[in-house]
Amino acid sequence: MSLFLRSSVALLTSMLLVGATQALELDTTQKKLSYTLGYQYIQQFQMQGTMIDMEAFSAAVSDVQQGDNLRMSKEEMGAAMKSYREGLDEDLRAKAEARLQAGQEFLEKNKSKPGVVVLPSGLQYIEHRAGNGASPSMNSMAKLNYRGTLIDGMEFDSSKPGEPDSFELKGVIRGLAEAITMMKPGAQWTVFIPTRLAYGIVGSGQKIGPNEALIFELELISVE
Repeated sequence: MSLFLRSSVALLTSMLLVGATQALELDTTQKKLSYTLGYQYIQQFQMQGTMIDMEAFSAAVSDVQQGDNLRMSKEEMGAAMKSYREGLDEDLRAKAEARLQAGQEFLEKNKSKPGVVVLPSGLQYIEHRAGNGASPSMNSMAKLNYRGTLIDGMEFDSSKPGEPDSFELKGVIRGLAEAITMMKPGAQWTVFIPTRLAYGIVGSGQKIGPNEALIFELELISVE
């Protein structure tokens, strides 16, 4: 067993022994690495919503570490993982469908609000302030202040106050590119982006799930 795996298994065992963890001193690089690995593993379980039976989990860690006979065959483990993934896939599909419907309903209601302009692509925007000068092209770099949220208001990204970010427009999602190429320097818009013009069924990272409609508050500072 490699040092990497030994340290990982040792940590997972110690996490299950409450008295031991209370007295544990992280005074070596190996212990610190092991603690970090344990944190990452358990955090990943939590982020996935995976419910762990700690008694069975502890038994598996102990069996591997001590070289005991495993209580399940590799075939049984494979079947358990397959069953779990099928249930997870079904849950993800249901959530993706719910997000798609919620986004469509939001955009349908939003398009009748004062000031909302609806483009043929399905993109919606409100112009709060008109700018001046030439609009950027798809080959341009655009400097922007921005804030991105989901339709429930949860922020997933933003520029830092007083520190606009620059983007190559051919590298951003379609909905953003379409909006920004219509803006002029100094303009402020709120943009409402259907999922098909955003990240679609794939989503992006932990904060943007599959089929999310997005909202961006944009201020175009300059075209580079």
